[in-house]
Amino acid sequence: MTVRIGRVAAICRGSVPALSRVWVARWEHSMISAYEATWLPLTGQSDGEDPTIVATAHAERLCCEQGVRGVLVTHHLRDAATSSLERFAANHGHITRKSPGRARYSRGPVLVDVPDAKLLELAHKRANGRSLCAIEGGQLGLRGWATATDAVDLVTGERPEPLAVPIREALDALKWAGNNGWYDRPGKRDARRILQELIHLKPSLDADFVIGYMIARGAFGDSAEGLRKLMPIGSATSR
Repeated sequence: MTVRIGRVAAICRGSVPALSRVWVARWEHSMISAYEATWLPLTGQSDGEDPTIVATAHAERLCCEQGVRGVLVTHHLRDAATSSLERFAANHGHITRKSPGRARYSRGPVLVDVPDAKLLELAHKRANGRSLCAIEGGQLGLRGWATATDAVDLVTGERPEPLAVPIREALDALKWAGNNGWYDRPGKRDARRILQELIHLKPSLDADFVIGYMIARGAFGDSAEGLRKLMPIGSATSR
């Protein structure tokens, strides 16, 4: 433990880009996970600039403050492809879906780069009791996850707009209906009905939003991804 903290201390004495302090609310759900959530939405990423710089600097600062090593989560080990991600992976831990046991001694903040549903699930579970920073830009839009976790936008410092009570209750009902992953006939039937109600309540709601929200509530990534096929015909197109 002394060696690990000493290594982090050495990193903290190095150059970490200065960012204004981001205050985050602790998100808790008794069934699965509790963590501080931040994200870098695709809309906040400037053309020609490396979006991972802001996210890794935030995660690095949290590691320094807590005196722990963090964890980078990517699809493949080779995906630490920018200099900032490569440096973060070298200084901390790095896991993928195929190697989730790597970095088992890294107990600090989690940084996930452009996740799909399954990778977001891995990062979500790994972040339990810690913090999770997600970089949007992959196959899955992350606004639903960000809304469920009240994640702070690293660019604007803002949180997502709260959902109206009827929408939140319908999403809760959808999660309850998925106790078998929405695979069986009753689960699919109830999911189709609830999704229809959700689209009626909020026509702009898309599959990515629902999938990310369900993962934040503890659903398996592949189960949540299956909801895409149950969305009403003509509903909003995902990002």
